[in-house]
Parts: sequence; structure tokens; C-alpha cells
Amino acid sequence: MRLTLILLLALLFAAACEGVSRSPDSEAMIPPATFARLLAELVAARVETLPDTVRYQTRRAAILQEAGVTAADLRRFVEARGGDGDLMAAVYRVTAVRLDTLAARRTLSPAADSGPGLPQPGADP
Repeated sequence: MRLTLILLLALLFAAACEGVSRSPDSEAMIPPATFARLLAELVAARVETLPDTVRYQTRRAAILQEAGVTAADLRRFVEARGGDGDLMAAVYRVTAVRLDTLAARRTLSPAADSGPGLPQPGADP
């Protein structure tokens, strides 16, 4: 599961930054908590929209716009802070928890609970 998450995060980040040129280092950088939150939301959006790339790109743009962050901001964060192993490990932990929370919200919605193949409360497996 962790390897899958790491691969998804790498793929997502590459897709989010595709075609973005570097920005000057003098620009303000997004906080690590914002980066982790957005990374989780972008991964969740990618998983939800697979295999529809156009739908994902639209969703990605909306997520970034809502947060007031650009793909260049994400790239700048990784370029500046990606070498900080302790920070990136913390970002990974926060992102993993956020993904678990997002997945639980979506999985535990009333519509999802009544879907075929899902165990019902009190039912024998």
C-alpha cells in the first residue's frame, strides 16, 4: 500500500507540474501543510477520475485554484524542500493520514454503504 501511494504521489506530482517552467526563488513558498493537503486532494482526485485524464485535469485545476496555488508553487516547494528528508517524511505522513480521511469519507457515505459487494453492519462475512 505504501509503495502504491508513493508511486501515485510521484505520478501525480509529475502530472501536476507538467509543462510548468521554473519560477524565481525569490517568490513566496507555500507552507508544508498546504503542500501535504493539496497533494492528498490531488491524489484522491486522480484515483477517482481514472482513467479520464481530461476530467482529472479539470479537477486538478479546480483544486489548485480553490487553494490559490499553482502547479509552479508545488514545483517550487519540491525543488526547495525536497532534499529535506525529515520534512518530506512528515509531509508523507500528513498526506497519508489525509488520504485515509478522504477515503473514509467517500467510502462511508450512505450511497457507498449500500453498494453491492460491501459488507453491511452486523452481517457475517
